[in-house]
Amino acid sequence: MVMMRLGTALDGDDVEFDPYRRHTLVTGMNGSGKSSTACLLVAQALATQRVRVVGIDIERILLRPFQRDDLIATGTGVKSLESGLTVLEAAVAEIERRIDQLPPHSDGLTVPTPEVPAWLVTLEELQVLGERYKALGRAEYAKFSAAMNTILVQGRKALVNCLAITQRPLSDVVPGRSQFGRLIIHRMQQRKDVSLVWDGLDPMLQDRLSVARPGQAVVIDGGEPRFCAIDYASYSRYVDRVNYLREVK
Repeated sequence: MVMMRLGTALDGDDVEFDPYRRHTLVTGMNGSGKSSTACLLVAQALATQRVRVVGIDIERILLRPFQRDDLIATGTGVKSLESGLTVLEAAVAEIERRIDQLPPHSDGLTVPTPEVPAWLVTLEELQVLGERYKALGRAEYAKFSAAMNTILVQGRKALVNCLAITQRPLSDVVPGRSQFGRLIIHRMQQRKDVSLVWDGLDPMLQDRLSVARPGQAVVIDGGEPRFCAIDYASYSRYVDRVNYLREVK
């Protein structure tokens, strides 16, 4: 199992994550540090040399170092959103192809290789993205919904995982949102917003979140929630690291 560093818990222990497992949802208000966390997650996944980054970035920042790749869509115009559907449908096709090729006694892929890398479907401002597709038209939203549902429900079996970033809690405009197994919750606008992300969070951790400094977050990753100081990743360092990793890959 490959574990990558995420930050430091209150007790001083390292907080690590498996870049090949679980869909990840990063939430938080403006200035909470969620963008830095997203940069860290993408860079750490890429550093394994076994992950392909694809996705949609309506803010044109997080995925800018990848913008010349064929499965990266940026911006909010109609053509950009249509390109985004192409990205999602490509991820669905990859999931279906990999599942179809599983051996008879296997229920999923477990270890990525250079030939069959894990995919990280990265979606910036997922809640807003869903709303944009809904406004674009019924047919486009239906395609978005179907693709998201397949990615979130079946993707893990095929080593196709989703990294979603959102300032606002996800509503039913995003199907399959309950499938996010890793939650990284930064400070949010209102306490009730935290409950919309994770209803069972301990009140003491909710209190900590209400006064959390940038980069501090509650991490829920298949176990007990932990309050954590996420390692800081400046944007310039993130870009340099991504460019370097892509050159040596």
